[in-house]
Amino acid sequence: MLSLYGAGGANKLPGGLAWLLLSLFLLSSHPARGQSSVSATAPVTEDLINGLLNIFWVSDLDFGTVVQGVGAVTVERTSPQAGKFRIIGWWLFPVQCTLTPPQNLSNGSATIPYTPKAAYNNHSDDPATATEWQSPSGQQQPFYLTANIDGLWGEAYVWVYGSIDVGNVPPGDYVGQYTLTVSY
Repeated sequence: MLSLYGAGGANKLPGGLAWLLLSLFLLSSHPARGQSSVSATAPVTEDLINGLLNIFWVSDLDFGTVVQGVGAVTVERTSPQAGKFRIIGWWLFPVQCTLTPPQNLSNGSATIPYTPKAAYNNHSDDPATATEWQSPSGQQQPFYLTANIDGLWGEAYVWVYGSIDVGNVPPGDYVGQYTLTVSY
């Protein structure tokens, strides 16, 4: 937080000087391209005051309960079962995103093959109009944070989804982990 004058207004700065100092503060706190990087693999607390670039895990990718040997099970990006990240940073700034999906879902002793898919939308929180991530496994995806929150902050969304191939595996909970890294 930036305070421009002391208690009681005794040290109050002239209006023009106060705005100049505030402008210099904002410019000096603005990261140079490539200097800010964050990564998310789990939920975090939202704090727009302290963070210049934030990722929030909004929802898990959930294939639900399936039967052994059922074969292919698919979750589409428009499904409520798709996983979702929210990215918040400086409005209209370009970001580079790298997504690392799991290769398999595992229960510790057995695995289920997973074919990852991902999409992003930097205009709205609508998976139907999202752009397909051509290769969601480690390839960088550049885009701008164009969905305007308040004139200073912009946002984008990334959905993770895909298919699993359930063979004759032991029953249990199978999990995997996505990592999304975003940098200016």
